[in-house]
Amino acid sequence: MKKLFIMLPALLMPFIPLAAKDYSIKSPDKAYQLTVKAGEGPTTYSVSYKGTTVINHSNIGILEANGHQIGDGSVTSTSKSSHKGTVDVVVGKNDKLADNYNQLTITYDNGDYALTLRAYNQGVAFQWSLNYDRDITVANELLEADFGTEPVKVHFPMCEMRSWEEKDLQKQTHIINQADRNFERAYVEYESIAAIPDTAISTSPALFTLPNGRTRVAVTEANVYDYPGLYLQPAGGEKIRGHWAGYPKSVLDGDPKIENRHYSMHLVETRENYIAKINGKRLLPWRVVIAADRDIDLLNNELVYLLADPCEIDDTSWIKPGVSAWEWWHKAMLESVDFPVGGKHLTFELYKYYVDWAAKNGVPYMTLDAGWSESYLAELCEYAAKKGVGIFV
Repeated sequence: MKKLFIMLPALLMPFIPLAAKDYSIKSPDKAYQLTVKAGEGPTTYSVSYKGTTVINHSNIGILEANGHQIGDGSVTSTSKSSHKGTVDVVVGKNDKLADNYNQLTITYDNGDYALTLRAYNQGVAFQWSLNYDRDITVANELLEADFGTEPVKVHFPMCEMRSWEEKDLQKQTHIINQADRNFERAYVEYESIAAIPDTAISTSPALFTLPNGRTRVAVTEANVYDYPGLYLQPAGGEKIRGHWAGYPKSVLDGDPKIENRHYSMHLVETRENYIAKINGKRLLPWRVVIAADRDIDLLNNELVYLLADPCEIDDTSWIKPGVSAWEWWHKAMLESVDFPVGGKHLTFELYKYYVDWAAKNGVPYMTLDAGWSESYLAELCEYAAKKGVGIFV
């Protein structure tokens, strides 16, 4: 009996979940450290940059509609790895990018899901991977970033929060909130996160300047497929959290007789009380934190590109970048012409003028912004091709 008593603990050990603890990785140059606390209760993360904590321990996880929370489980195993390679760039400032990072994968609940952490010299990121034999309805995602107690300046690309009237194909009027429908936003500067209106949301990335006045931190995402995009909102004090548009419940299409109806095509009118319906075996988007002491380093940061899936186009030789004529820049206002101009007169004749101008001045492309008509599009493309000008629509 004594021998059996001694052997049982050894036999059972592989099945005992790991207790809550900190798991950390550093970037190859040691500037970044990403730390996750997991094993008991909600998973949290923190980020340090050059020895300074830029984000304190903050909650992350996925809340299912059935009440189950991904990230609130037991840690089954962990594994570390390093990668050193390059990524080909189809179009950009560089032909190749260095793809070097350290990685830590934390597996939960005997393989039901995992959290992958990556630390690059350009920043850090984490991603949930799911391994369920069922579909999942995501009620909400938990993503916070706690910057501490001192005021943190913010460049916040605030969304339009008002509701406007929209008319459908039957000319019925609908009141539509504008917050979740566009991404062309100006960055509004606030002296602190606490100063942002409680109901405000922003697109991502948002940019935060730490109390030292030097270090800037961008919070954003990468590799988003079949999942709502990340918005950000204040969460009390100097903390932000993620916000996601609800899953569309009903949509409407704009009245074709109304000017600018193209901005109201298939517009979401009402939303469900959950954000996504997804396959239970998939990767979710990367959540990304980038820090820099110089603004130029933010401009040259390629981390979002590095985190994206590899290009799926085998032959990219036909992709040729170049400058383009674009009527939107000046609302299609032209001088010394004998035909109607302006945004209300986006005609075949007007676009021919732009194509002729592009051909004459060695501009390889013409961009058609919102408002063009299918009635002349094929003819315009044929005309432009004879002039050696490509058409973007």
